[in-house]
Amino acid sequence: MMEADAVACSRAILLHLQSWFAAHPDWKRVATFFPLPGEPDLTALHRVLADRLWAYPRINGSEMTFHSIVDPTQELVKGRWNLHEPHSASLLVPRNEIDVMLCPGVAFDIKGRRLGKGKGFYDRYLSADHTHRPYLIGVTFASHLLENIPAEPHDIAMDGIVTEHGLTPLG
Repeated sequence: MMEADAVACSRAILLHLQSWFAAHPDWKRVATFFPLPGEPDLTALHRVLADRLWAYPRINGSEMTFHSIVDPTQELVKGRWNLHEPHSASLLVPRNEIDVMLCPGVAFDIKGRRLGKGKGFYDRYLSADHTHRPYLIGVTFASHLLENIPAEPHDIAMDGIVTEHGLTPLG
């Protein structure tokens, strides 16, 4: 995908998410991500949804945690694998306080299955607590939405998928 197309598609995804969040005012704490090359850029959501509380992932060894961030342009540092993540001193957000999680992926399928980068951080994070599960939205470009992705028993499926064409709730 060309850079100009990615920017336009990211803007369309932002508009769909903005509408979806307007319909869900109870979703206060949002876990999101800083994009790697080839992923939709959601960083403008902080400005358009300023009434929400934001959390970003941080990799600690083989675990992923989420931390409170007010301004991603000022509070994220480049860490392992060139990920922009919260500083180690940033406030940890307990798993049970996350209402919705925007999940990146290499690809998704129409059943909500996610193909990550192979390290299993999201699946481990989500399967560690069986008492609370946030609403999971896979964020991808339509060109990365496939008919079928193989899944393992430990893989966690999304509750919805958003592309530049819209947000589709699943199941």
